[in-house]
Amino acid sequence: MNAPPKIPGSSSQATTTHGGEVADAQLANGQHHDGGQGHGAEENVIPHDLPRPSRKSLTLLACAFAGLLVALFLVGLIPGMLHADQAEQDAQARATGAPIVNTTQPVTEATSKDVILPADIRAYSSTMLYPRANGYLKKWYYDIQSRVKEGDVLAEISTPDIDAELAQSQATLKQDQAAVDTSQANLTLTKQTLDQYVQAKRDNPGSITEEDFNTRVSNYDQAVAAKKQAEANVGAAQANVQQMQVMVSFEKIIAPFDGVITFRGYDVGALVNPTMTAAGQEMFQIQQTDPLRVFVSVPQVYSSMMTIGQPTYLKVRNYGEREFQGYVARSTAAIDPSTRTMQFELDFPNKDNALYPGMYGQARLPIAQTQPVLTIPSSSLVFNADGTQVAMVKDGKAHFQKVAVGRDLGTQLEIVDGLSPDDQVVTNPGERLTDGVEVQVAQKPASNSAQDQKPQGEKVAEKS
Repeated sequence: MNAPPKIPGSSSQATTTHGGEVADAQLANGQHHDGGQGHGAEENVIPHDLPRPSRKSLTLLACAFAGLLVALFLVGLIPGMLHADQAEQDAQARATGAPIVNTTQPVTEATSKDVILPADIRAYSSTMLYPRANGYLKKWYYDIQSRVKEGDVLAEISTPDIDAELAQSQATLKQDQAAVDTSQANLTLTKQTLDQYVQAKRDNPGSITEEDFNTRVSNYDQAVAAKKQAEANVGAAQANVQQMQVMVSFEKIIAPFDGVITFRGYDVGALVNPTMTAAGQEMFQIQQTDPLRVFVSVPQVYSSMMTIGQPTYLKVRNYGEREFQGYVARSTAAIDPSTRTMQFELDFPNKDNALYPGMYGQARLPIAQTQPVLTIPSSSLVFNADGTQVAMVKDGKAHFQKVAVGRDLGTQLEIVDGLSPDDQVVTNPGERLTDGVEVQVAQKPASNSAQDQKPQGEKVAEKS
């Protein structure tokens, strides 16, 4: 066998038995195992000239660590204290056998309040104008955004067929009128002839035969009938002329009321006819924007408090805090069973045309109550076999009082009978609470002062 090769840079030969020691010696001398320079080993050596951390950095690190410990301590301490207080109350309740309750006093609600409801703004009148004559659009005088007055001509239609029919009907009328004149002359002649025969028959009874006399009478009757028929023909001809004159009047599209043009459908030369009645085939759309109709859906609980003619107010986001004043014009006088609301129409003047049909707004409706009512938290109400009741604290004991509930205001209930403002009402009646049992009040009875400071406008949902 060949001897192991000599490792360059080593003072002694390495044997297979002491291979590990040789490797350690090589690493210590900064040399690589394969005979190369020890660059990799130098990179792994920790330098001795690193900068030492400053005292300020160590102080900040220590403070941050201490703050973290304090925060963790408080997070665990506060819930523990709350649980301890609750456990102490529970222990006291078990010791005394008296349930612990929270109480409040009923809040006297103001006799007047504002209800804010979403409002749908619409034109007072809105209509589509369709062609009634068959012809071509000759000219239009107003475009969209134009303001027009009642009776203004918006456009003209060229109707040569109708003009020709009118001329024909007028000529027919003249013919029938001439026929009346002819029948009148014939009637006059037959009347004179008949009078002569009557006179001759009276003076000379045998001079005229009976057959000849009857013929004259028949001729007279026919002349009378012919005149009546001619007059009837004149009446029919006059009606036909009037009808054609009406059709000719449809050549002009007239504004039915004061308003603004919001749609124009055709240009000059377009063919129009009376069959064009589908949506989108109208010639014009006109809307009356002064005044405007505003529709609101008033919840059932407030519908009976609304009166026709009462003032109302409207805001739209376009004008910030500006309020428009109107009045209650009319209502449907029926509750919609699907929403439990009644629709009211409010009329708002719009002289400056600041409001547009189709806008969305907020209507403020002042609501007046005949007498003040009391409100309590909804959680205070108890339902049982005796009806609706609330638990009150009197002389350290619980007493159940039957009450009459008015409107449901969400988190609050109106009580119309059964309570007084000085009563202490239990806000958290539980199953352990029975009539006459001794109780402990967890906190000093206080009225809901926060609820006394309600905002002036109360927003309510569309459903009661």
